[in-house]
Amino acid sequence: MNMSTKPVILENFENYFYRRTLKSLCSYELKIYQARIDRLDTKMQRYFNSTPIRNAFASLMVIGACNNKSYTITEIVNNLRSNRQSISTMVDECKKEGWIIVIKNGNKVQCKASENLVEGFHDYMTFSKEISKDYFNSLELLKIKNIMSNELSKNSK
Repeated sequence: MNMSTKPVILENFENYFYRRTLKSLCSYELKIYQARIDRLDTKMQRYFNSTPIRNAFASLMVIGACNNKSYTITEIVNNLRSNRQSISTMVDECKKEGWIIVIKNGNKVQCKASENLVEGFHDYMTFSKEISKDYFNSLELLKIKNIMSNELSKNSK
């Protein structure tokens, strides 16, 4: 390979992988957006897909259940970048529906997902796994590209 063509080839190589990964990420994000509009079959889906904060709240509660950790209102406020009133309302609504477990200890309230909410994420996990394949494959290719770029850079010195 001619040494003068290497930089152009590397530049094209980098641009190709960058754009492929960017396209895959944007496609993944678009499919997530569409799913939040289209996946409204159950009361739980309608509730948690109705706003970004409710969706994030559900995810945080499931993380808590998976880690056997309950979150205080303050921790939820901090994680979701929200306010106490909005979070308290969601906690009350979700507790009433049986989607979260609320433990009160004096003035302290702690919450995590109920098994019902965790199970509700099963279909979403399957869906997400399917739509993310191209994006994660692109990330793997990006790792390979970085290895190859490092090797080509070493060989050009």
